[in-house]
Amino acid sequence: MENNKQIELIKTQSFSLPDEAKYIIITDDKSLKEANYFYQNCKLIIEKIHNHMDPIRKATHKAWKESIAQIDRLEEPLLRAMKTVKPKMIAYKLKVQEEIQKKEAKAQAEIEAEKKEQDRLLQEATALEETGDKVEADEKLEEAVSLEDKVKESIQKMATIPKAPETKGMTMRKIPKWKLINFDDVPVAYLKLDEVKIGAAVRASKGIIKIPGIEVYFETV
Repeated sequence: MENNKQIELIKTQSFSLPDEAKYIIITDDKSLKEANYFYQNCKLIIEKIHNHMDPIRKATHKAWKESIAQIDRLEEPLLRAMKTVKPKMIAYKLKVQEEIQKKEAKAQAEIEAEKKEQDRLLQEATALEETGDKVEADEKLEEAVSLEDKVKESIQKMATIPKAPETKGMTMRKIPKWKLINFDDVPVAYLKLDEVKIGAAVRASKGIIKIPGIEVYFETV
């Protein structure tokens, strides 16, 4: 209860300070001293906040860490089991998908071949019709018509090819990756400046180092 009163008092003190800070104007040593007093008062309130809240935060954090550790202990054997079986499922699904793709490719090739043969027969029938050989033209036309039914059967047969088996809770997708072949061929637009290395060099030399294309400057903090 006492702790709640302290928190409410701190809230009352701190919530009005941002607005007060807006009206502080420093024009001389006296106003600087007053501003510094205001600044130190803010720090003092922050210290009070930590004094009251840190014990609660530490206790909560400890409980959180213990719960996470317990979850990890319980999950670990299950994750290990899943990790063992997952590659087996993936390997089987890839094998089935490869077989399906081969069947689909074969069926598609047959359909294309039948359509091509049908077109050839129709062209021959047209040519024979133009030369006056109607009997031969009709025979070619009948063959082309019979192939139409065969094409339809092949398309229906392709539609009956079984799909890859589904797995609950696990999906497969192809993710684009990349690897470096020749650094010298990489366009400049894809190269990144090593900011960490430059910053380390500037700090180590206390700003004296000269790096082409880089301007060293100082910031007061």
